[in-house]
Amino acid sequence: MVGRSKRGRAIGKSAQPEMATKYAGGALLKVLHETGGDFIFRQRLIHRIESERKRRLVTYVSNVEHPAVQIDLNDAHNLETCFRAPSQFKPIDLLIHSPGGQADAAERIINMARSYSSNDFRVIVPSYAKSAATIIALGADAIVMSDGSELGPIDPQFILTTPQGNTRRAAASFVEHRNELLEKIKDGVQRQEPIQGYMQMLSQVDGPFIKECERAMNLSKEMAKKWLMAHMMKGKNDSEIQKAVDEFSDPTRTLSHGRMIDYKQAKSVGIEIEYIPKESDLWEAFLELLFRSTNFLNMEASRIKLYESATVSLKTDALFRAVPVRQ
Repeated sequence: MVGRSKRGRAIGKSAQPEMATKYAGGALLKVLHETGGDFIFRQRLIHRIESERKRRLVTYVSNVEHPAVQIDLNDAHNLETCFRAPSQFKPIDLLIHSPGGQADAAERIINMARSYSSNDFRVIVPSYAKSAATIIALGADAIVMSDGSELGPIDPQFILTTPQGNTRRAAASFVEHRNELLEKIKDGVQRQEPIQGYMQMLSQVDGPFIKECERAMNLSKEMAKKWLMAHMMKGKNDSEIQKAVDEFSDPTRTLSHGRMIDYKQAKSVGIEIEYIPKESDLWEAFLELLFRSTNFLNMEASRIKLYESATVSLKTDALFRAVPVRQ
């Protein structure tokens, strides 16, 4: 049975697996030399990878250049359709390509993936999974990475509207500014120096917004710690887990929200990494699947996300989506 909706299409009958061979120039050139973005090609790759890993494969790929690309609660609904699809394999591999989004949506995706996989859940990062996508990865039992894979800091960001347009700012920067003013006022009082200028600047700080920033920062840290403690770092002591959380959430360490955290850095703080050599046929298949997915999204400007399994293909279109705030 084949269904169609505004969100996408579900493919009822699966194609038979077909072993892919390496193409001179790599997976990207192989995709670019072909026309069309038919699901049948991606479906064959998913079958091949599932047969090799003995695990169900679900993909969540975003058009990262689109302004409405953020992870949100609608993604959880579409991914659940993929998780519910019949499969001979119970464990789930979730291939993610995303710049991030809402932390609460990330947690919902983790919960669902764990529920449908009987708590045997891995995240594959062929290119990058940043911000809230990194939170999803930290909620897995292991993260599948290679040399070009990127995770990123999970400190929350806010989109602010200014006369010059929208701009992104780290929640921590607002909290640090407030704290610096308080320290200067305290120091000025102790030194009996003028503090009127600092007091005036402090009066302009939006107190409720600072509280919102602090809550968002605490939420990201608590989520990471909760999932690491329950699964990937189960049995580790609190200081080891906190060290891992700080590596991803402390902006004084990461310095930039877009900073790369590679598999070596993640592994050094206790994150469970399944490393796959970049020269391997399996990693080539992951990259080809990613390139085919992004190529499909780029064929129409309104396409923003693609969710697929061996038997289901769903896409979301910007015409039917609101734009939430990205974390």
